[in-house]
Amino acid sequence: MKPIWFGLILLFLLSLLACREPAAEDVAAPVIEIHQPEDAATFQRGDTILISATISENDQLHLVSFRVIDLKTGLQAWEALFHYHDVAADFSETFVPEVTDSTSYQLRVIALDHHGNEAMDIRHFFIQ
Repeated sequence: MKPIWFGLILLFLLSLLACREPAAEDVAAPVIEIHQPEDAATFQRGDTILISATISENDQLHLVSFRVIDLKTGLQAWEALFHYHDVAADFSETFVPEVTDSTSYQLRVIALDHHGNEAMDIRHFFIQ
């Protein structure tokens, strides 16, 4: 008699599992909040520029990239890459541009989660 009860219980549990809705696919991109520098901020040559941001994700972050591009030359002036497994990350670093002339820069922050969802935010700043 025990094998019959065992079989019935197993059949009941399998039927419960088969009726569950499949897990929803994560399509939400990470959220990037750049704190510093402010967009269109102006600095003097030799200034130390704070680059600060918070990145959050509904599931799990994967990769965050910070790049400063010299818009006059198109070259990358600074970069930081981070690999995360958290739902949020705070970032704070400093950058001192090595320029002799007035220059425009673009800060580009890209965040990627483990499902391939990507977000990007951009700030521009200037050196006089």
